[in-house]
Amino acid sequence: MRSFSFGKARCAAFALAAALSVPVLFAAAPSAVPVQAADSFLVAQTQAAVYEGGPIDLPYRICLPEGYDGEGSYRLVLFLHGAGERGNDNLAPVNANYGFAESIVRSGKYREDTILLIPQCPAGMQWVDLPWTTGAYTMPRRMSSALAAAKGLLDETVNTYAVDASRVYACGVSMGGMGVWDLLARYPGYFASAAAICGCLDESKAELYARTPVFTAHDPGDTVVGAQPTARMAAALGEMGAEIVYKTYDIGARDSTRHSSWIDVFADTSSADNVYDFLFSHTRQTYTVRWTDGDEVVLSRSYAAGMMAEAPEAEGVTAWKIGEEQILPGEWFEMPASDVTAEAVRGDHTGLIVGCCVGGAAVLAGGIAAAVLVRKKKKNKSA
Repeated sequence: MRSFSFGKARCAAFALAAALSVPVLFAAAPSAVPVQAADSFLVAQTQAAVYEGGPIDLPYRICLPEGYDGEGSYRLVLFLHGAGERGNDNLAPVNANYGFAESIVRSGKYREDTILLIPQCPAGMQWVDLPWTTGAYTMPRRMSSALAAAKGLLDETVNTYAVDASRVYACGVSMGGMGVWDLLARYPGYFASAAAICGCLDESKAELYARTPVFTAHDPGDTVVGAQPTARMAAALGEMGAEIVYKTYDIGARDSTRHSSWIDVFADTSSADNVYDFLFSHTRQTYTVRWTDGDEVVLSRSYAAGMMAEAPEAEGVTAWKIGEEQILPGEWFEMPASDVTAEAVRGDHTGLIVGCCVGGAAVLAGGIAAAVLVRKKKKNKSA
């Protein structure tokens, strides 16, 4: 194994072995990757539900810290699985026993302070709707329906649970690693740090990737997802002074496809730059939005710039005024890199912001930049 560290990365770890996640749409299926048995413990420790607020319904599992009561402030980790775990059973992504989720759940070191979110990409869909065999792609103008739903689920989780917005992380393997790279380019600065393992990326997005500390790894001989673009990106980010850890592995002896490098990544419990402590050693600057009704603060929450904040419901409040514009309770706006005060409006309301999409921007009076997603929050249903 070779490790290349750039920037000021700090690290140390806790992990178990991991297993198979194989892209099947655009590459031949690997034949020699070891697969572990289903992890019934992990299934038992996670709650199944379906997110209905996006372009598609998205099954997901969530693992809350033991004794979680809605108080406190916890880190949030989004885990994107590979192509082999697609479906709607809401089990395959945890039954695959990658090693990452198991390490979080089984370790007191991480479990007590972590909310783990694991969505399942539907069969026949991808986190990014493009081939991955070369290891590089040109990012489409729009996110895939699956990734857009996962992003919506992530935003809702930040708003619903006791999440520390300065500590939101993303980790993905194979097709999921491609999804993580895609999120980093579309939402630079959203995540405190990220891990994209043996994933496909867009080589033109280095300046956007550079805004997030990244851990990445590959076997240079990977026959499922080409490794050369990852190596070039790691070098480019290092030259830019970005914080990047890039590890390479020779896994041909156990995997003829040389694709499953996440096994080595997640099993690393001792190196100075292991994935767990790399991720969790980083935090993101946050800003506060205060929802006020006269002199009363109805709600005060902090978000990183670019996160979606949901306007709260409050008795008698028909809208919230931000600058000279107004949004309805239950609608969303993109947090700017500044503190925001939203004032309650009672009775008739005018000046409603409409028509903006996620990731877009509308300039509000007073120089506050925000993007509103006009979408009523749908109640998630248990699976």
